[in-house]
Amino acid sequence: MSALFLGMVLALEYDCIRIFRRVIRHKNIWVMSAEDILYWIYAAVTVFCMTYEVNDGILRGFLVTGFLAGAVLYRYSAFYFIVVFEYSTFFVKYTTKFINLCLKPLKKALCLIKIGVHKITGCIKAAAVRKRGQGNEV
Repeated sequence: MSALFLGMVLALEYDCIRIFRRVIRHKNIWVMSAEDILYWIYAAVTVFCMTYEVNDGILRGFLVTGFLAGAVLYRYSAFYFIVVFEYSTFFVKYTTKFINLCLKPLKKALCLIKIGVHKITGCIKAAAVRKRGQGNEV
């Protein structure tokens, strides 16, 4: 029963990655590949831990069948509602607006920090030039 549930959870988590990819477009295929690799490492560790706890680390056919059946059960039940909602332009449009609204203060703060750093480094460079110029006169 736990293998069935874990199969459903892993399928749901991968759909969350797919939704993330729709909301935030990836310009580079290497980023998507890295996301997939990290997900599959996470899935392998999760399956191993569950197998170790439930079956003393022995991978048996009923566990594999449970994982696959959970993913298939998710695919033909909750998947439809999540993916149909995810593909709607309404969801993507307003989720993107919400994320941008949340990130706007962070962008402004980073811009102010960048301006401050440029001013400080400019003062330091000017002081270093003045000091070098004074050192040559002595």
